[in-house]
Amino acid sequence: METESAIQRRQLEEAGWEPVEDGEGPIVWRNPKSGRLYPQEVAVKLVRSGTLQPPPSTQDDPDAVS
Repeated sequence: METESAIQRRQLEEAGWEPVEDGEGPIVWRNPKSGRLYPQEVAVKLVRSGTLQPPPSTQDDPDAVS
């Protein structure tokens, strides 16, 4: 049986998101449309809601990872 984290990872990969691992912290995911990086929980919410890119008015998206 798949863990919730494995299910989320599969959903993100199927949606075209790329994992970015630096070996030190948690995995972040690159949005395939904007190129921005998001923590897995946030990326999954975006995929599940059908929102792959934040609205243009959110230039400084607080959920994005620098």
